[in-house]
Amino acid sequence: HRPRCPILSVTRHDVTARQGHLFRGVHPLFYGEPRIAEWDEDMDRRIHYAIDYGKSRSFLTPSSFVIIVTGWQAGSGLTNTVKVMLVGDSRKSVVKVPSITKFND
Repeated sequence: HRPRCPILSVTRHDVTARQGHLFRGVHPLFYGEPRIAEWDEDMDRRIHYAIDYGKSRSFLTPSSFVIIVTGWQAGSGLTNTVKVMLVGDSRKSVVKVPSITKFND
């Protein structure tokens, strides 16, 4: 099965990015920027990185909607949030949580 829409996966781990190529329709994006202290701001930057990639590849236009799957807390296995966002609004903060400075991934 190949989904109609592209799936953009952002990771800081090169092995995970390479493994993402094994799945049909997934565009793994290696995010090599250093972490910043605030987890929510760091997550926003990764989400904007994927949106910018989608725009550059003509997957996304300002009138496109994206579905963001993330967690409200840092760490592997804590995915519990789905957000639908208009790409034209993409410069707004996406993840709004209390300040988190501990990374467990």
